Amino acid sequence: MAAKQAKTRRRAAGRADITPGSAADGLQTGEQARRQAERLQSVQTRLLDIYSSFMTHWLQRRQSAAQAALDAAQRALADGDRPATLPQIYGEWMQGSLERIAADIRECQECGSEIIATMQDSLPLPDRELQGEDAR
Repeated sequence: MAAKQAKTRRRAAGRADITPGSAADGLQTGEQARRQAERLQSVQTRLLDIYSSFMTHWLQRRQSAAQAALDAAQRALADGDRPATLPQIYGEWMQGSLERIAADIRECQECGSEIIATMQDSLPLPDRELQGEDAR
């Protein structure tokens, strides 16, 4: 009874009820922290993989764009005495450019979806999942 009254007085004073835990509680908390850390590492690795893939493909498209512009300029200079071919050269270059932009947009959307799904996986685990199958 006295212990209950002391606990009530501590709560009323705004102090937490401090009770010593068992060693098993500490081990359980350590296991939970380990599992959360592993999940965090897994999520961070996945996010870096997503970004890396997107940036690799984006840079490949930029390289392709630079090469296409160089090729178009060389063709235009080679056909300098036939200006009628310039609109065709420009049109082909523009079509390739628009296709690369569309690929950028498409991959950006896919990347965003993957990031959202990955971030949802990074939300804190409910206690029952942290404690493992044996707690169920």
